[in-house]
Amino acid sequence: RHRGGLPQDMNFTAKRVQDIVSGETDPVKARARYAADILGRAPREDRNFAYSNAGYALLGHIAERTMGKPYEALLHELVFDPLGIKSAVVAEEPLPANAPSGHILGPEGPQPYNMRGPLGVIVAPAGAVSMSISDLVRYGQAHLDGLRGKDGLLKAATIAKLHEGLEERPGDVLYACGWSVGPLPGTAKRHGHNGSNGTFIAELAIFPATGLIVAAIVNRGGEAEPSPSLQAVMAVARKYAPR
Repeated sequence: RHRGGLPQDMNFTAKRVQDIVSGETDPVKARARYAADILGRAPREDRNFAYSNAGYALLGHIAERTMGKPYEALLHELVFDPLGIKSAVVAEEPLPANAPSGHILGPEGPQPYNMRGPLGVIVAPAGAVSMSISDLVRYGQAHLDGLRGKDGLLKAATIAKLHEGLEERPGDVLYACGWSVGPLPGTAKRHGHNGSNGTFIAELAIFPATGLIVAAIVNRGGEAEPSPSLQAVMAVARKYAPR
C-alpha cells in the first residue's frame, strides 16, 4: 500500500542506474543489486502514502528469489498465461515487429525514443510491461470479475482485499494495493491505475457498478494533466458509468 517507508525512486539519472547495475547483465542479479541498494538506505520518516517504485521492485525480487525463477518468467507463468494474455512483453523481452514507438517532446516536436535498457530491468516489477490494449482489458476483466464476487485466477476475496483503499485525509481518493479507488470527475466509483515510462501513458479503469472497463494508451509522454489517455477514460465513463 506504499506506506512502509521505502524510498519512492520516481526518477533516475543514467549515472544512478549504472552505479546500481555496475555492468551486471543478468536480470535477477541486477535486481539483487537494486534490492541491496534500496535496503541500504534509511527509511522515510513519513509513513503516509508515497507511491514507491522501489517497493514494487523489492517485492518482485522477493518473488523471484522465493520461486527460483526470474520475475519475467513468473509473470508469464502465473499471470499472463492463465489469463490468456498472449501479447505481454516484460522488460527486455523482444518486442513484436509491429510494436509502436514511444515518443518524447524534442525541439522539433514529438520524437521516437527507445526507453529500453537496464532501468527497465531493475524496475520491471514496478511496471515495465507492455501489451495490446485488448489484453490490458482482459487483465481488467479478471479484477472486475473478482470485485463482482467471481473466483478466477485469484479468489474474489483476494481481489477485494487488493482493492480495499485506505483513507488518509477526508475526501482523498483511496489508495489500495496498486489501485486508486474513487470517482473521476463526473463518473461513478472507479478502480484505476496508470503507468508511464515517459514515452507511453496507459490508463486502466474499472467501474464495478456498471461492469465497464476502459483502457487507453497514448505513445507520447510529457502531456499536460489530465493526460490524453485519462481524458479518454473520463469521456467514455461519463457516458457509460456516470456519477
